[in-house]
Amino acid sequence: MGKDGSFKTIDSLMRHLRNNHAISIGGSTQKRNLKNIGYFHGFKGYRYIITPRNKIPFNNFNEVMALNRFDMNLKSLFYSQIMFIETALKNYAAEIVMCECNSSSFNDIYNKLLTAYKAYPSNSDAYKQLYLLRCKVRDDTHSMLSFNYSKNTASVRHYYNSDRPVPIWAIFEVISMGKFGNFIKALNISTKQKIVDKLSLNPCNCKIKSKNRLIVDVVFALNSLRNAIAHNHVIFDVSRFSEPKNIRGDFKYCISQNTGVDDVTFESILDYLVLIVYLLKGLRISKTELNRIIREFEKCIEAFRADFQLNEYNYIVRTNTRTKLAQLKAFVKNS
Repeated sequence: MGKDGSFKTIDSLMRHLRNNHAISIGGSTQKRNLKNIGYFHGFKGYRYIITPRNKIPFNNFNEVMALNRFDMNLKSLFYSQIMFIETALKNYAAEIVMCECNSSSFNDIYNKLLTAYKAYPSNSDAYKQLYLLRCKVRDDTHSMLSFNYSKNTASVRHYYNSDRPVPIWAIFEVISMGKFGNFIKALNISTKQKIVDKLSLNPCNCKIKSKNRLIVDVVFALNSLRNAIAHNHVIFDVSRFSEPKNIRGDFKYCISQNTGVDDVTFESILDYLVLIVYLLKGLRISKTELNRIIREFEKCIEAFRADFQLNEYNYIVRTNTRTKLAQLKAFVKNS
């Protein structure tokens, strides 16, 4: 190891794993695998659950690779579904705001619909926070359009060069999901409610007091997972990309009640599968496709169970997984 903490060769790194971590590693195949996943991004990323103090007692590097394969399989399964949902959410939202405003102009929408702050007294913290969020949405939108024009993004360049405002649907194509979430949060209550209705989400019989909060929770819950996958961060351990304690309790309750899946806490990756299936059902995706997605998740777990023999398996794949998957299948079947 060099003075800066880096390893000069892959062989010195392998010695480090043997001598300092008591992990059996050797041979050309494991050397290549270690080089492919990397020490800091790979091994150090997979060596613990929830907190670095809660280390997984790996004995052999093959166990590290088993966890890596499980994580990569989950990313492959989830990414295409999240991208599909993101596109659909933006398209539905664009259609509704244009109808509500009778305009596709961001300035018109900003003035008429981005008025969530008006639901609160002008001297309240909520009013101030939402007003500042509205300003942030405006500034972020203009900044993103300028950036995309400088990068010659076709849709933006076309409108700028024609001296016309970029329509909201084109703006949604270039803004991130997080910025889209801020846009949704800044919308007035009635517009958010119409988006929820259009997506066939169902906050009825739940503790959520109004429909408008549900769509905001959905977007930000998905965004945390989307970003983790896009940046190739660990996702088998949801604490790496999300803090379940910061996800509102009535949102968890709502998803659980509407799907019939017990104990949706977003403390395991399975709960994100529940959310995705719930949203896809609202988008009228077929039962055949929903069942296929659930089966693919089961295959990921089965392959991991065959590869990973450590007791920590039950911390990674919760003991109630089979029960919750059965409940999720029942939700698809009975819907």
